[in-house]
Amino acid sequence: MVDTDKLIGEIRARKLTQKKVYETIGLTKRQWTSRIAKKRFDSDDIYNICSVVGKDILPVFFVDEKSLET
Repeated sequence: MVDTDKLIGEIRARKLTQKKVYETIGLTKRQWTSRIAKKRFDSDDIYNICSVVGKDILPVFFVDEKSLET
């Protein structure tokens, strides 16, 4: 499961926009919002997002569901 709050925070911290990220990796706004809502990205998405945002964000894609229940 993806910690989407942290993902979005990392995108903002690096002075990027979600739009810039999803357009760069070849997703539509609808695809991006669907993945964010479901908190799930496939391996190609993860690789491409890390290529744009930074490889050090990889842990946000592998979060235990229980840790997100707050």
